[in-house]
Amino acid sequence: MNLMPEIIAESRDGETVTFLLRVPPDLAHFAGHFPDFPILPGIVQVDWAVRLARRYLPALESSHDINNLKFQALVRPDAVLTLRMDYDASQGTLQFIYRDNERTYSSGRIHFQCDG
Repeated sequence: MNLMPEIIAESRDGETVTFLLRVPPDLAHFAGHFPDFPILPGIVQVDWAVRLARRYLPALESSHDINNLKFQALVRPDAVLTLRMDYDASQGTLQFIYRDNERTYSSGRIHFQCDG
């Protein structure tokens, strides 16, 4: 059962982490969402941002709030997206944005309880 995107490339520059992702058409999240027009649920986009950020920012503990959350375009199977995340340790926030060359798909700010 496939639950994560394909990672094409990834990098870190200070507290900014960037991934180039492909959304596999066989994701379990597409089942029933929707049969004739599959789209990636917004909560999955938030979940991916948290899971992928923790690869580089292990101090991130449990999230407790999300604000400025916007879903601006539908993510379809085989989409290739850039996920950029900027971490602000002083605020315990992770700003994320999913984009391609033409548009923004989603963005938001997640607040974390951080270790230390």
